[in-house]
Amino acid sequence: MGVVPGAPDPEPDRGATTARGRSTQARLLDAAETMFLERGVDNVSLSQIRIAAGQRNPSAIQFHFGDRMGLLRAVSERHMPQSGRRAPSDAFATSPIRRRDRGCWWPPS
Repeated sequence: MGVVPGAPDPEPDRGATTARGRSTQARLLDAAETMFLERGVDNVSLSQIRIAAGQRNPSAIQFHFGDRMGLLRAVSERHMPQSGRRAPSDAFATSPIRRRDRGCWWPPS
C-alpha cells in the first residue's frame, strides 16, 4: 500500500523535535491531565491549560497537538500499555463523554 499524493499525513509529527519542545509538550500534557481530572474535560479551556503549563505562546497547544482532540489523544496515550496497540482514531468521537447532546453521560449506567 503506497502513499497517496496530496493526502494528509495520518500521524503528523508535531513540535517535539527538540529538548525544549519535548519539555513544553510534557508540561502541557501534565497541566491538561491535572485540569481534566479536577474539573472535567468539558470545563477546561485550551487557554487555561496553556496558562497553567506556564506557556505564553497562545498557539502552543495547536502547535504540539493540532487541536483539542489531539491533546485528548495524547493524554490518553500516556496511559495506554506500550504493547503496540492504539486506541481507534474515533474513540473519543463515539464515547459517551463526547455524545452528551444525545443524552449520554459518562460513566454509562
